[in-house]
Amino acid sequence: MNALLPPQQVDPENRKFLRGDFEARINRDTASADIRRFPFSNGGIFLCITVYNEPADALHCSIIGLANTIARLRRTCPNIIINICVLVDGVQKCSPSMRATLERLTGSDKCFRFDSHDLACNYLEADLFDLLKLCRSGQYDDDFHWQGRLSELQQCVTDSQEAERLIDSNQVHLLVAVKRENHGKLDSHWWFYRIFCPCIVPAYCFQMDVGTVPARSAFSELVNAFQRDGRVGAVASSILPPRPSSPWSLLQCWQYTSFTNSILLEWPAERAAGYLSVIPGQLSAVRWDAIKTTNSFDPDTKPRDPLSVYFKGLGPLTPHESMLYLAEDRVLCREIISSPQTEWTITHVDNAVAVTDPCHSWQELLRQRKRWCNGYMACRVSYLRHLPDFVRDPAVATRRKLRAVTAGIYHFLILTYDWCAPAIFILLLSSIGQRAISSTHHIPALQGSLEILLPMALCALLPQFIVCLRSDLSARHIAFLRFSVSLQMSAVAIFLLTNVLFEETFLLAQLLLFLYVAAPLASLLGHRKLTKTIVASTPVVFFAIYVVPLLMWMYAICNSHDSSWGTKGLLTDTRNDGFKYRKNFFQNNRFLRHRNLHASIWVASNLGLIYFANSWCRESHHDLAIMLLALTCAITLFGLVCRVSAKLRQLFKLATGKGNPLERYETSIDPIPSSGTTPEHS
Repeated sequence: MNALLPPQQVDPENRKFLRGDFEARINRDTASADIRRFPFSNGGIFLCITVYNEPADALHCSIIGLANTIARLRRTCPNIIINICVLVDGVQKCSPSMRATLERLTGSDKCFRFDSHDLACNYLEADLFDLLKLCRSGQYDDDFHWQGRLSELQQCVTDSQEAERLIDSNQVHLLVAVKRENHGKLDSHWWFYRIFCPCIVPAYCFQMDVGTVPARSAFSELVNAFQRDGRVGAVASSILPPRPSSPWSLLQCWQYTSFTNSILLEWPAERAAGYLSVIPGQLSAVRWDAIKTTNSFDPDTKPRDPLSVYFKGLGPLTPHESMLYLAEDRVLCREIISSPQTEWTITHVDNAVAVTDPCHSWQELLRQRKRWCNGYMACRVSYLRHLPDFVRDPAVATRRKLRAVTAGIYHFLILTYDWCAPAIFILLLSSIGQRAISSTHHIPALQGSLEILLPMALCALLPQFIVCLRSDLSARHIAFLRFSVSLQMSAVAIFLLTNVLFEETFLLAQLLLFLYVAAPLASLLGHRKLTKTIVASTPVVFFAIYVVPLLMWMYAICNSHDSSWGTKGLLTDTRNDGFKYRKNFFQNNRFLRHRNLHASIWVASNLGLIYFANSWCRESHHDLAIMLLALTCAITLFGLVCRVSAKLRQLFKLATGKGNPLERYETSIDPIPSSGTTPEHS
């Protein structure tokens, strides 16, 4: 194993590019005064890279991507100010290789000395390409399963030697900050937004997870989105996992198609409806003016402070709030667009691509989607609950109220569709199964096999629900869940093919064909390099279009009381002292009661929908299958139409001279001011 040199043996020549070293030990109550001692330059971009237990190679991958994308940005804006903060969430969880690398960057182990303080900071000025020389690391005996991820990430980044030819200098201001205690990612953002940003006053705040690799044009595209429209308060990037190593790996292919469907179909639909509800934590950008505290000239009007709502998740929470703050980025989105005086918008930049690390096991994927699904559902419910107050506010323009109502209708319909996932799957499977059985009466052996397969696939849902309710993702339970998913996928595939072959149902075949080609067609409008991978990943995912999402929602609903992060070894509910480790019996009961009520309503409403649909379509199983597939196709078609219309608007701007034909690669960027341009008041 290769080892980094100890801090006292670091060759001074390797650090000759590091200038202006400053250090400080900071407490929360005096943090702002201490930070002002650092010679930061105001304005420009302030990037926060959050670190937990990842190895140094994850930081290495991110810096390679940053070197590429910042070099591209500085080709058109050479004097742009870029401040970077590497924020480590707790010294105890910091991996040995990451600790050694940070000590090498700062020249000593002072960044891990606290002396009873809350945060240790080291400031320096450096060139990103020179930082790569210190970040390069071999293999380490870390206690984390990152080896497979790192090999995939390394394949997705551009070699640093190629990046080095783009520009001679890539100077940045670097702040290495290490928290003494681990308090979570939201607490890291508290230090970033509450302490660092008010002192630096950036124009744009970027946040990125370590291990995320931005593409070469990512930062240029994000900055251009702010520069083109002064009303843009936040920008979402296009997050993608690495390409699947095998087209037959359901775990990899489903994650890849899930991410691509989000950026190609779901987010364009949300934007067209009037409200993009998410900015991904892997890489996103926020205009500082949109989230900073603002005082009103009217003494009767309270100061607006979106961050106070954002950081409410650091305190004690009710069961519903605990679900809500599983998706803090969605909470921040709602606060940005709900300003009554200023019309901020949230947009998605299609070409701002970043590669993130995927889940490498079904256990990790279930826990991750548990957090995402519950947070997504709670945030949409919260948006709908706040919508009447927003519409009644006299300070809000009528046009904004109409867009908010349109967005509310769309989000309500999508929320209802996701909530009814069990009923939709059971009704679809029953209808196509009954139709397949009746159409094979002239082949008794095949008909008998189908008669056995249908109840097996349906009955597998009950033990699947029990496994999810127990929250035990042991190897034995994961094996059963994989068997259940495989059985249901096989049933869907066999029943659909039987219907197409024996019933000559051309409408059914057309609907299936549209669902198959929708994502590849959407990728042709801006992401042609993804088309081949999407087409290769679709066959194994196609028959899981209802099966895997149902499993994810089932596990999420059954564990809505658990607010643990779920990935990176974070299995304890730190936000509410952990479900398994809560000592307060009444609090434990409160969260369990919320889960039981939540799951009971979910099961009862879906069973009621199944009973109603069966009573209404007692004899017309074929019509019911067509209706359910048509519903899915309608949602997909709306996203595709929204993406096509966005592309046509872009082409119209280029044709009329309002857009730059080389915008994707060589966009001209105005010098970034110390604060963003405030949009016109409503």
